[in-house]
Amino acid sequence: MGKDVEIVTTASDQEAVIVRQGQILYCAACLDAEAYKVVFKKLCKELQIPHVDLPDGVKVRQLGDRMIAINYSATAQDLSALKPLFHFEHDSMSAANVAFGSIAVRH
Repeated sequence: MGKDVEIVTTASDQEAVIVRQGQILYCAACLDAEAYKVVFKKLCKELQIPHVDLPDGVKVRQLGDRMIAINYSATAQDLSALKPLFHFEHDSMSAANVAFGSIAVRH
């Protein structure tokens, strides 16, 4: 490794996958979705950026000062995990439905 290069993530064989020099990150591999989640969560925690995992099939959009959650899945979804960041009218939403809410955390 070069000068001031930090290994952020390694593969199962301990080879460097993601390295950092200052504020620049370099990813030397194609990661699967789960690996990207791990790296994303680690970076959010390091940078003190609040985040939550969205339920499968749910997308969240901001519309001005309101939030809209859209459930594209064929099953009901639990929204309670979103409470640290968003306030929705109900803790769950039925399949193929929409929920309206607001932002709970502002930075």
